[in-house]
Amino acid sequence: MRNATCLCLACLALSALLSAGCTSVASAVAGGAILTGGSQAISDTATDTLDLHLTIATEIARAVLGDLDLTIIKDAPTRRGGALTRWDFEAVTLGDEAVSIDVTLVQISRRLTQVSVRASKGWLRPDLPTAETIIDRISHDAARRMIGDAKH
Repeated sequence: MRNATCLCLACLALSALLSAGCTSVASAVAGGAILTGGSQAISDTATDTLDLHLTIATEIARAVLGDLDLTIIKDAPTRRGGALTRWDFEAVTLGDEAVSIDVTLVQISRRLTQVSVRASKGWLRPDLPTAETIIDRISHDAARRMIGDAKH
């Protein structure tokens, strides 16, 4: 309720500035509000870049989700021109409260894969700590895999 009140007051202030002809000030206020909202959306997702091919990073992500007892309900590769370029997972867990997890792996180059994890509890309640825990596990397992490969 408090956030809605603040938003209404900001909109009224913006309207007053626009009607007074202060468009540059109003634009700056509106831009700041948009940037604030955008940074919040970005901060709800944990990301990392791995020094691994997409197929290996996908194997690791799938294993981590399984180790954490998360049920994978979507496991979808994306190909462009016949080459694998992206992999999306959606997983859920039903404990005291349903948690939905989206994992996206995107091939940046032959040896680089960007991983992003977004988690939410119930409807639209971001769960950044869960997303960070999952990305940390994926990164840790990827590092162990790279060390193991280097020894052989």
